[in-house]
Amino acid sequence: MTTVAKQLEATPIELILTALVCAYSRQFGLTHIDLSYLGHGRKDPRGQCDVSRTVGFFACQFPLVFQCASENDLVGTLSAVQATLSTGVDNGFLYNVVKNLHVFSNDQIELKRQFEMLPQFGFTYLDDMAICDSSDTNTLLVEQPAMINHLRTSKSQNNFPFVLDFSAWNSAGGLELITNFNSKRFREKTISEFTLQWKECLLELTRF
Repeated sequence: MTTVAKQLEATPIELILTALVCAYSRQFGLTHIDLSYLGHGRKDPRGQCDVSRTVGFFACQFPLVFQCASENDLVGTLSAVQATLSTGVDNGFLYNVVKNLHVFSNDQIELKRQFEMLPQFGFTYLDDMAICDSSDTNTLLVEQPAMINHLRTSKSQNNFPFVLDFSAWNSAGGLELITNFNSKRFREKTISEFTLQWKECLLELTRF
């Protein structure tokens, strides 16, 4: 997927979100999806913070609205996803700043309005972080598997109050796409069909 991402001038997370947005539109016939985006917070998008001598997550959760292009066009949707992610959100850093401001400019007022939204859907992406013990005593970043397992369990038990909760786990074993759901709102067959659509959309992207 990394090779495809370079060819499309995109990042893996942009491809995963693009596939998710298109799959949602194909399955449910809706062009917009609002997500509460949960990131591990260990990557400064501007590359100015060195967190290599720290352990654990700096988890940040913030709302985003994505739009599917007309006729479920994957490339058009990719452009829309990139535009949404490039509006200064910075993986939640801007959200943390804006929500603590007392005086707002016009641009910040619009951002504040967006950030006050309460999405029904959750999204989590964990990428190439080390999730196993390291024998290298000079490596202070050691992510214990228990941390990942705890998050997986919490999401599978619907401890997060979302109607749908999407997860993409990218580790040494490969990419895993999971959809946890509220069984009072959705049938298991519907969610299985959606998750299959999500995977198929991602495969379509890899063929460009």
